[in-house]
Amino acid sequence: MQTLEEYLGNGVLAGSSKIFTTNGYDDVHSLKSMTKNDMKSLGLTKQQQNALELRAFLDDHGLFEYADALEATGKTLADLRRGSSSVLSTRYGMKKGHASRFMEQENPLGDPKFTSRGCCLFNFTYVSNR
Repeated sequence: MQTLEEYLGNGVLAGSSKIFTTNGYDDVHSLKSMTKNDMKSLGLTKQQQNALELRAFLDDHGLFEYADALEATGKTLADLRRGSSSVLSTRYGMKKGHASRFMEQENPLGDPKFTSRGCCLFNFTYVSNR
């Protein structure tokens, strides 16, 4: 389990744990429950808000090891997700499988055999002869 300081990393949130703990956000779970309004009321800059959003996404998708590197780009989560997995791999050192996971989006209809790019994945039906 990460400490609050580890979660905040070495970027724009480094050294800001006191702001969070004095307002009751004293662990990673409570920090991830913050809304945009909560962030604004604490006086966080847009850059800090973007960093928290990015870190929460990465943590939720098992990709937190890339948090400092991706935060250092200065790009928002939305900007990074509009890019390509090959850029994430070559420019930011993300493993190819991890870059694919980062880019995945659920189909709005919830059909797991389609990705957001409309590419059909696998849909096997097993029929037993017994």
